[in-house]
Amino acid sequence: MTNQTMLLLRLLCAQLLFIATLALPMNQTRDALDEIGTIIEQYIDNSPLANPWEEGNMIFRWAETVHKCRKSRGITTRKDGINHNERDLASKGKTPLDYEYKKNVDSEKSVPSWDVSPSDFDGFFDSARFDRYLEWDEQPEFKRRSTWLYPDNGCWYRAEIYVTLIVDFMTAKFPGKKFATPKKHFAFGDLAAKSSSIRGGIVRWGWHVAPLIRLNDGKLYVMDPALNGDAVHKEGWYKLMMSEPDAKITGFVTCDTETYKTENSCFNAKQVDPQSLGCEIQGFLATEWERQIHLGRDPKIVLGDDTQFYPQG
Repeated sequence: MTNQTMLLLRLLCAQLLFIATLALPMNQTRDALDEIGTIIEQYIDNSPLANPWEEGNMIFRWAETVHKCRKSRGITTRKDGINHNERDLASKGKTPLDYEYKKNVDSEKSVPSWDVSPSDFDGFFDSARFDRYLEWDEQPEFKRRSTWLYPDNGCWYRAEIYVTLIVDFMTAKFPGKKFATPKKHFAFGDLAAKSSSIRGGIVRWGWHVAPLIRLNDGKLYVMDPALNGDAVHKEGWYKLMMSEPDAKITGFVTCDTETYKTENSCFNAKQVDPQSLGCEIQGFLATEWERQIHLGRDPKIVLGDDTQFYPQG
């Protein structure tokens, strides 16, 4: 990280923490701000966005929500930004980030195969991506989907929970068959994808991750409902992220199902702690809700039964 980047990071954190000072009760301000500041730094450090600072107040909204969730669940935010078992997750072997400038196809040999055709799979893909099963602490009665309408950030958690969800759907439909959990496919580069859920219509990332599976036609398919309404061939997924002339893929790798973020072990991963995962989910549910308001949409409609703003197949 350059000195200029470090300075920008400090300035942004100072700005966001000033907003936090105004928002929090006085008797909680000092301790809460310390933890929120750490969460903000961790958020920016982990962000796949090419320019994470452009999220502005959304970062504080996420950090404040995560802080409240962790506090309610008795989770302490460490000063070094590492929570639950993240140190163990990153302790062994190569990480996805080691492949930022390497294109690894050997790891694709470990991707499991499902005995289902691409055309038959489309229906299950839709059922899973539109399933409203997440409970949002701020409005428990309003069940939520994964945050497909906030594509900017959170791809790692979306991949984490979607692999479980889609396996559950497939197993329920075909109880006599076995469906191994998909792998995680990480792509790196100057990525640019079209989205109607961001101002300007283009989201730019330095990396992105989504589940990867092999169907009965022998081809690899990426499941990324934030970008497309159907599972797409791996090469097609890359094309979705090269929607601008300057976009390019510099590296990619297929990692274990349990690999969570880019700093975690790729081939010897451990499962992320579900409590901490739950708090990250709460943060992104909050930012997705705010995003719909900023776009002039009614979040209760577009995040409810109306699916018109979701990517179509």
